[in-house]
Amino acid sequence: MTQTAVVRPFGIRDKIGYALGDFACNLSFTLLSTYMMLYYMQYMLIKETDWAWIIIVGKLWDAINDPIIGGMTDRVRIGKSKYKSWISIGSIGLVICTTLVFLPIPSASYTVKILLCLLSYMVWSIFYTMVNVPYGSLHSAISDDPVHRSSLSTFRSIGAGVSMLIIMLLPALVYDENENLKGGMFVWLALAFSVVAFFALIGVNKLTTERVNVNQPIEKKKQNYFQVLLAFAKNRPIWALTIASMAQAICFVGANSMNQIVFQSYFRNTDILTVVTIASYVPMIVVMFVLSKLTSRFGKRNCVLVSCAISVLGALGMLVFPFKYTAVGGSVDVLSIVMWTLFLMIANIGNGLFGVIVWAMVVDCIDYQNLKTGQRDEGSIYSLYSFFRKLAQGIGSSLVALVLARLGYQKELGAAQPLEVATDIKTGYVLFLLIGLAVMLISVLAIYNIRKNDEHRIHDALYKKPEEPEPILAADGAAIPPETEEHTGDIDNK
Repeated sequence: MTQTAVVRPFGIRDKIGYALGDFACNLSFTLLSTYMMLYYMQYMLIKETDWAWIIIVGKLWDAINDPIIGGMTDRVRIGKSKYKSWISIGSIGLVICTTLVFLPIPSASYTVKILLCLLSYMVWSIFYTMVNVPYGSLHSAISDDPVHRSSLSTFRSIGAGVSMLIIMLLPALVYDENENLKGGMFVWLALAFSVVAFFALIGVNKLTTERVNVNQPIEKKKQNYFQVLLAFAKNRPIWALTIASMAQAICFVGANSMNQIVFQSYFRNTDILTVVTIASYVPMIVVMFVLSKLTSRFGKRNCVLVSCAISVLGALGMLVFPFKYTAVGGSVDVLSIVMWTLFLMIANIGNGLFGVIVWAMVVDCIDYQNLKTGQRDEGSIYSLYSFFRKLAQGIGSSLVALVLARLGYQKELGAAQPLEVATDIKTGYVLFLLIGLAVMLISVLAIYNIRKNDEHRIHDALYKKPEEPEPILAADGAAIPPETEEHTGDIDNK
């Protein structure tokens, strides 16, 4: 792959710049994925069944616009950079639409609230995709070095982790003394977060440098979008990651709100939720500092397999341990909270490591397809992968709402759910985690076929420059040109 002139060497500036992108995206995304369902069900009093179809329709639209925008970033140039111009446009809309999602109108008619929920989310998803797909594709353009790419994935996850830490601190602000949601605060939180995200995305454009030439001339690009779809369908490793990511989205992201309800109604202590959530991600944070060494030694695939296998044991522990229920006005059982936290930490190892490393694995899959087809379609491939992830997020959130309704959850009661309902919600949450981890483990084990040696082979085939033969010297010490008869004769005689 030919490279553009390097303005400066790859370094910490690129890493920080790229980290700012996922920090910005996740400030908005994690706020919605964690609290949007609770906001509309507990504060706006939308029915569980209505939330289920709203989020499916919204996520289906979200998923559809991914390949559309991905194709546009591959084929439409709106600035000097293939990706950064799209990020700039999307960042403006993200500020407005994140705020609109949490517009506090609890006294409006039920129809108006339904329309606000659906339409604000659909418009938000357009601008989020306009930022997230080009940002994800930018990974391939910053460097072609596998070590650099792994470090970008690590820093991307650091950025996401910082934003998640901020979201983890919210329970102290958004729950009242009775463990019920204070819905009126969210519009101000959404506005503040989206403004911070806007400036972080400016940092992405300013700090990162595109070194790999992915700007193929549009008029020379013969491959149509149907061919990209066909190549994606034949890309075995990207399908393994797609299945694993869908399981992760359904069972971890989708069920995220369920853990909030567990602490509302079973443990009856949302104050401790921040500490528990932060502690559950400690193993991921520790792993991030040694991830490059782990992947270099064992390969990305093996790291995911081992971490998911360990996490399955943690989820099983959550399923069988006798956690004690906290009655209204009762004191929380400390051992139950400690053991829940410990098992959740173990269960999150696989989820966390996969979330960190998957972006580097997606880049390997993009290179895998590039080697097979001769075409660079980062935006289209990334957006197709994102299509299925977002579809799974909608399925997960919808499924959680339907499961809650099936278990007898009553949104009007808030934290005061009956013991049987609170217990079933806790068990349901753990089953979501266990099933997700099992599917992630099986899909990577049985389908993903890029092993450690394959990573180096694909990279060398695409990016390694052929070594020039050492010159053969004549008797007088002068180099004999390779194309001369004397040089050719020497090689042939040997």
